[in-house]
Amino acid sequence: MNTHTRHAPWLLCFALLLAALPGKAQTPPGAGGSTPMLSRTATLALKVDGYDEARSLALEAAQARHAELLDAKTLVNEKGKKHGWMRLRLSATQMPRLLADLPPLGKVSAENVATSDQLSEFEALGRRVERLQQHEQRLGGILESARRMRGSDILYLQERLFRASVDESLLSQQRLDLERSAQDSTLLVELFEPGALPAGVPQPVDLHLWYGRASAIAHAARDRTLARGATAAAYAAAYAAFWVPVFLAGLVLLALIWRQRRVIFARALQIVTGVVTLIMRIIGWLRVRWEHRHEPMSMASFPPGGAD
Repeated sequence: MNTHTRHAPWLLCFALLLAALPGKAQTPPGAGGSTPMLSRTATLALKVDGYDEARSLALEAAQARHAELLDAKTLVNEKGKKHGWMRLRLSATQMPRLLADLPPLGKVSAENVATSDQLSEFEALGRRVERLQQHEQRLGGILESARRMRGSDILYLQERLFRASVDESLLSQQRLDLERSAQDSTLLVELFEPGALPAGVPQPVDLHLWYGRASAIAHAARDRTLARGATAAAYAAAYAAFWVPVFLAGLVLLALIWRQRRVIFARALQIVTGVVTLIMRIIGWLRVRWEHRHEPMSMASFPPGGAD
């Protein structure tokens, strides 16, 4: 019996065993197992009897929840009533607990909690960073290759590699900022005494979220413009058998007219002159006819008085 024939069953069993082993799952980035990245901002307005005492208790409660005071402001109206606000930053897990600790300090006048999931933007930035890294590797491979290139080509590749690295660092920083914003939350606490107006504090503008919305609107407008251009190009290609000959004939006609422009201008001037002369003659003839019809009768046309 041949050696290959004797070991064939064992080789077949080994191949079947390898095929039965679980392989590494090919999952696209961000598919399955992705935890949401929630960014929370909250506003709490409390009507308190004593502003100073309530503010001190609120700061103690915030310190107990490891919150960080970002900024604060206190105002006194003409009646001596105090009102103000303070903005806190704390961990996302501590936000619900602090919101439960503050209402006993006074009467809740307003409460607002806003939550946004930034997972989609986080994953999109990760994919863009990955594409830039691949682009940098390709450019680096071209620079390190043994092929001979001109100095201008080398400078162009170096510039593109530098731009790609800068874009990658910016996108990575934006991704890191999103990750940090998902870990922290912002709480705005407003306190006011009876008879004092609540502090009209404008909500902070999230520039990153604002830019994301504006970028999405710009991309959508660009896609619509490109879609309209593609539709127009498709119609032009479909009806090319009709409009291309007409367009070429029009160009030829315009070229002929341009070459004979002097002759055409001279003949057009003659025609206009003849029409104007004919109109003037007709007007003169009509004027003569009008004068003859309405001319007053002379004395010679009347009979003499002794004829009767």
